[in-house]
Amino acid sequence: MPQVIAFAGKIGSGKTTITKSLADALGWSRASFGDYVRKVVRERKLEESRVVLQRVGTELLRADPRDFCRLVLVTAGWRAGQDLLIDGLRHEETIEIIRQLTQAETVQVVFVRISEEVRLGRLVGYEESDPSCRAIVEAHSSEAQVTSNLAKSANFAVDNDGPLPGTISEILKWIDSLKR
Repeated sequence: MPQVIAFAGKIGSGKTTITKSLADALGWSRASFGDYVRKVVRERKLEESRVVLQRVGTELLRADPRDFCRLVLVTAGWRAGQDLLIDGLRHEETIEIIRQLTQAETVQVVFVRISEEVRLGRLVGYEESDPSCRAIVEAHSSEAQVTSNLAKSANFAVDNDGPLPGTISEILKWIDSLKR
């Protein structure tokens, strides 16, 4: 059975950087909800703002959650039986769908914690660095689920305030402990 690990965390917490580094280190496939939603937004010729991405992502989820998750996997090139890292888990209800689609025994959820000071520093230059924009984006229902439900129900939480190699090392040790 494939091992599937999904990463959740606030915008700017480093989920994408972490999942890309882990995919390289482990040789696992990587799928990203954000990458798929950005693809849909580009195909629809819409502005790639965070507000539009959230709106389209929510629309896709509500229209057909199973198809949304399936298309995230297909777009990433994931094939049955492959171990998988998922970037950008935002909705609790997608966990069981992903488990079914991947035929994994379980989907492990990692919550990426980060101090507000470090996170805001990482957002400099992005639209979310503007406090009024950030307030709108973070009030969205998907972000609320991340900081409440997913943070509480995660199988593992990792702090990402420090250098990336330390974060990756900590996650790799945890993944190794799952095999025992």
